[in-house]
Amino acid sequence: MDTINKRQQRRGRFRERVWIESKLLWQIVGPAIFSRVSSYSMNVITQAFTSHIGDLELVSLSITNNVIVGFNYGLLLGMASALETLCGQAFGAKKFHKLGIYLQRSWIVLFLFSVLLLPMYVFATSILKWMGQPEDVAEQSGMVVMNYLRARMWVTVARTSQSKSPRNMMGLASLICVPSHRRA
Repeated sequence: MDTINKRQQRRGRFRERVWIESKLLWQIVGPAIFSRVSSYSMNVITQAFTSHIGDLELVSLSITNNVIVGFNYGLLLGMASALETLCGQAFGAKKFHKLGIYLQRSWIVLFLFSVLLLPMYVFATSILKWMGQPEDVAEQSGMVVMNYLRARMWVTVARTSQSKSPRNMMGLASLICVPSHRRA
């Protein structure tokens, strides 16, 4: 009888530990999930509504997403992901001074790299015409791509805050992006 009570106590403590760990995990994962879902939802929502407007607009949006924004976002996301690894290691090693240094340097590097990529947005119409796109599609894509600048500037903020621990900052960044994207 005594061993049955001990098993039940252990089982109860195990369930309690699992519940506590689960709550902590969701505090970390919740904002990250919201951030990812809202990021991908912006593209889905935009394409869904654009498909009702017309073929030219849908083609322009597709070219903008896949050619210009996809290329630039992929480069910046790759660089920000490297930052995430460095910041996570510094935070885990409790070298908080390194965390600040990595953050400052990465913002400078990503800002300068973004400035170098900015002409792809500004001259998107000319680039697409040079690549052989029809003039009306290139013109429309040039207008669409300028609206993506606001939504894509949160890459560094989201990645850095994900690795540092202010998880709510990631959710806040995503919460700001979705309504600003809707107005564009």
